[in-house]
Amino acid sequence: MMSNANIREVLLAQCLQDAAPDLELSAYVLATGLNGLGFPTTLQLEEDWARLTLDVGDRAVQFGLKKPEAPGLSKDGLSLRVGFSLGFGVPSGKAVKEEPECFVYLPSSFTVGELLDLAGGETTPAQYMALENFSARHALSAPLAKFPNAALVMIGTRASLMERGDWHFELWTQNGVCVSFHQLTPTINPHVAAVEAQELGYSPTIYRCLSGRFICFKPTDGGIFI
Repeated sequence: MMSNANIREVLLAQCLQDAAPDLELSAYVLATGLNGLGFPTTLQLEEDWARLTLDVGDRAVQFGLKKPEAPGLSKDGLSLRVGFSLGFGVPSGKAVKEEPECFVYLPSSFTVGELLDLAGGETTPAQYMALENFSARHALSAPLAKFPNAALVMIGTRASLMERGDWHFELWTQNGVCVSFHQLTPTINPHVAAVEAQELGYSPTIYRCLSGRFICFKPTDGGIFI
């Protein structure tokens, strides 16, 4: 029998190894895997997301699950997105009573212990911001059909709850076969970032927020893209 310390080091990917693209089946597989590790887990399906509740001994923790935004994403991330109840922009450890505003991708190297820390509100602003940055890049790790060939991607840094944080943009491009990320001079102004992108031969008109939403900041000849 594994110790608590060893259980925490189990990769989440092991609990999802037989998961299917279907959200219900994937959530069920994950719940079954966590149950098998000694965390009684209940699954509640909502309209287009699922809620998992884990008994971790002294309390229960909750998180939401959602399907990936697009198929064919990099194997560097897990095949589900997770969402939490947030407070001051970081997981609060409180119950997930409604659909989370933000769902993030987790690295394939993420462990059960790290997930429990997130769901329990035991993570720092810097750690969660790093996870949001990973998620932002992973969401665009594969070419997207019927989508512009360039977009700005918001990336952030935040050291503590007392700090609002700093943001800047990276340039994402696709050619139908592969995608690339390009570093830009740090600025929070998408118009300034777009000018530098034009010097590289691209004309982005939208940017991706850390929440996952796309914002049109510059109308095209055909109108607002999104």
